[in-house]
Amino acid sequence: MDNLFKVQQIQQQRIRHLIEDFYKAYCQGDTERMYSCLDWSFQNHFSLEVYKTHSSFDVDIGLLIEVQWIEVQKEEARGLAQCLLDIGQKIREMVLVCRLEEGGWKMDGRSLYKRR
Repeated sequence: MDNLFKVQQIQQQRIRHLIEDFYKAYCQGDTERMYSCLDWSFQNHFSLEVYKTHSSFDVDIGLLIEVQWIEVQKEEARGLAQCLLDIGQKIREMVLVCRLEEGGWKMDGRSLYKRR
């Protein structure tokens, strides 16, 4: 049981790092790094060039204030992260979805951009 808890903590830390890295890249205007944080399905559907130039992705996704909690759903290879975001000068709680892929955790691009 103790080992399972440690594995869970490691997965939560990796998800937290991914989200923080994504929002740091957003603040720095680093669209290539943002894109690299998104899941394979999203990247397969939208090329980096489309991601950089299409107006659907040039939106205010907010500033990350805090990752409040993370739930790892092992069976679905999914992580849910409750985050506090500053979007358009309004503080909002949002659940961000992450997916476990071969290369590690990635943010679910469709759910991220669909919520705007």
